[in-house]
Formats: sequence, C-alpha cells, structure tokens
Amino acid sequence: MTTLHCGVAAATVRAPMPRHKTLSGSLVAAAIAASGATQAQVQIDHSAEYDACMLLAGRAPTEALASARSWEEAGGGNPARHCAAIALFNLRNYEEAAGRLEALAEEIGAVDLTLTAGLHDQAGRAWLLAGEPGAAMVALESAIALTPQDAELYIARSYAHAAQRDYVAALQDLNQAESLAPGLAEIHLLKAAALRFHGNAAAALEEADRAAAAAPADPDVYLERGNIRWILEDFEGAASDWGQVLSLAPDSAAAQAARRNLARLP
Repeated sequence: MTTLHCGVAAATVRAPMPRHKTLSGSLVAAAIAASGATQAQVQIDHSAEYDACMLLAGRAPTEALASARSWEEAGGGNPARHCAAIALFNLRNYEEAAGRLEALAEEIGAVDLTLTAGLHDQAGRAWLLAGEPGAAMVALESAIALTPQDAELYIARSYAHAAQRDYVAALQDLNQAESLAPGLAEIHLLKAAALRFHGNAAAALEEADRAAAAAPADPDVYLERGNIRWILEDFEGAASDWGQVLSLAPDSAAAQAARRNLARLP
C-alpha cells in the first residue's frame, strides 16, 4: 500500500498490482532450446512445468521457489528463472525479484518485445514495493519505450513520481493513462491524491467525484474524498465519506484511517 499523508490521518491508495505476464508455450520451447539443454532435459514437458510452477508461485511461493530451482537444474532455463522471480515477488523479497526480472528482460530482449516490456513492468513494480522509486522509474521507462500504448505502465510510473514527490510529473503520466484508458476509477483516484498534494483541493475534489461515480463501492475513494473535503472545511461531507468507508470495509486499512480522521473532526 502507498500512504498519502495530509493534515488528517492518511488516505490509503492501492499500490500498483503486479501483472505477471507469462511465456507462451512456443517461447518456453524456444528458451529451452536456446539454453543448450541435453536430450534428457528436452524430454521434460517444460511448458507444463512452467504452467504448474507459475500456478504454485501464486498459491505457495516458498514451494514454487524450491521447485523452480530444481527445474532449472534439470534444464528449465529462463522459464524456471522467471517462475523463481515471481515466487520471490510473492514472498515479498522485492529487491531480489526485481533484479532477476530485469536480468530476464535483458536476456529475452527482442525475442518477444511484449514479454520483455512485461518483465520490465514487473521489475518496476517490484522496485516500487522495495522502496526504490528511482530504480522503478528506469524499469518502467524501459517498458513504456517498448509498449507506449499501455495505460497501466503510465499509472505505475505515476507512483514512482509520487514517491519522489514530483506530483506534476505524476499528473502528466495519469493524464496520458486517461487518454489511453478513459473512465478508470483508479486514474481519477490517483489524480485526486496528486492534486491534493499539489495544493489544488478544488480540482482534487472533482477527480474524487469522478472516481466515486466510476467505483461507488471502493472504500479508498471515499477515504480520499473525505480527506479533500476536510481540507476544504466541508466537515459534514468529510464525515459522510469516512462513514461510508466504515460501512463498505470496516476491517480494512482504509477504515482504520477513517476512524482516526473522524476522531479529529471539530
């Protein structure tokens, strides 16, 4: 989670979630062939092994990491290394995962530009969660250079800008994302937060209203809008929004922040 501070308790906005793009069956075969695997290693159904390992990485990442290591020793090559990196990500070993994903992106390169962009994207998100926005920026810029029409990449990079307190650049990325994927509630929510930090509460409220219209059941939206209304001294409106957070998700981090905010109302 990324915490956005203001005069009241923090508004909590979801960090960009990982998008674990996977190798196609043909790319798994090509990667194994390129690794110089022995005949016995080639006889392993590496495509099925990859699918099983990636599924395990989501459900039991510690087991997946051990499985990927054994598979790599049996000739699993880059597909095994990719599974290991995703397992490390899911184990919250973000820095090591990011390094491995970047190494894979460099190795795969032009073999599959979309996959390479996806690996840079995954690395960027891992660097963000590791608290390294500068490294995240480099990785995400590499992804954007390869797939410049992917709105999610601009959204992810906006987090890196915001982590460096460059809210103007964050807004530029979010505007670009909106031009590619209009109507996404996440974009409006992030723009609201960036505008609030940039000192433009009136414009922030407009974006928060758009986010609420697009995602009326999202507690983070009401937490953010309540914070903006508090800044604008609309204490009744702020209380209403924070109360909505408690109704929608009483056990969430957003609800904890809303309770602290409500306690501070005049």
